[in-house]
Amino acid sequence: VEWQGRSPIPADRTQVVIRSPMADGSMSGDAVTGNLASNDTFMLKGLLKGEHYFRVEGLPSPWSIKRIELNGADITDIAVNFRFRQVENGLRVIFTDTSGEIFGWIRPGPGDVTAGYAVIAFSTNPTSWFPRSRQVAITRATDATGGYRIRGLPPGEYYLACTRDYDESDVGTPKALEMLAQNGGLPRVQLKEGERKLVDVRPTLRRAAPVSRQ
Repeated sequence: VEWQGRSPIPADRTQVVIRSPMADGSMSGDAVTGNLASNDTFMLKGLLKGEHYFRVEGLPSPWSIKRIELNGADITDIAVNFRFRQVENGLRVIFTDTSGEIFGWIRPGPGDVTAGYAVIAFSTNPTSWFPRSRQVAITRATDATGGYRIRGLPPGEYYLACTRDYDESDVGTPKALEMLAQNGGLPRVQLKEGERKLVDVRPTLRRAAPVSRQ
């Protein structure tokens, strides 16, 4: 891995883990290795045959993924097909301390409370709606005032939804994001590289189900 930025590099890297989930969202094909060593190297063993994304867990703030390369090619958001017994030595993960960030406060209506609400940022481009997408993120209020913060977003345009109807297991499914996008009036946020945007959010109204008539 490579660290690009002015922030201190974490002294303890053992909590940083390179993951390799299957492109269909299944965790069964994820290798149980990938812990980062003190010399900034890692090894993944036991990847199942099929398409995989590469993602990182345990990365401390303010660091996030900038780019992932395999033999010089950018595979940050591209699934890679692995064959049985395949060995690759050219995987390079680049971290940055200048990723995009959206923050603000949840503003519930009269008589409502912030408890249970999730804030979901997701790309306005449906091609980015896949499991473990970097363009899809979910968080909850970090304090009693309803404050929230989403870090590590790459440049792009995002919808911002606030709802109790969806949780972490839902945001990897295009159907759930499609239903959220169909709600009129969702804020759109344009993020440049390293930009921070303050956006207060109000609960997203659930679309009414069609009424069948006989």
